[in-house]
Amino acid sequence: MVCSMKNWKTPTFFIIDFFATLQRYSNKIMNNPYEKTLDGLIIDDPVKSFFDWCKERENIRIKRENGEKPPWTSDPIFQQGRFL
Repeated sequence: MVCSMKNWKTPTFFIIDFFATLQRYSNKIMNNPYEKTLDGLIIDDPVKSFFDWCKERENIRIKRENGEKPPWTSDPIFQQGRFL
């Protein structure tokens, strides 16, 4: 990775140039296996879906804190996935 040394008039420009170069470099070498995972997914009401997810996740957290035994939900994604 090489930052161009021309136009270095200020330290701020150096930092911006460095990170722009780093981004170009990382885009070339990184392979994101999840990049197209959600392609074609249609959610009728994304806001409602998001808040439903939040509520279910909070219910799981409360059940765990109260010492209930798993499974804390009937949702297979929440049962199999790990959510921090």
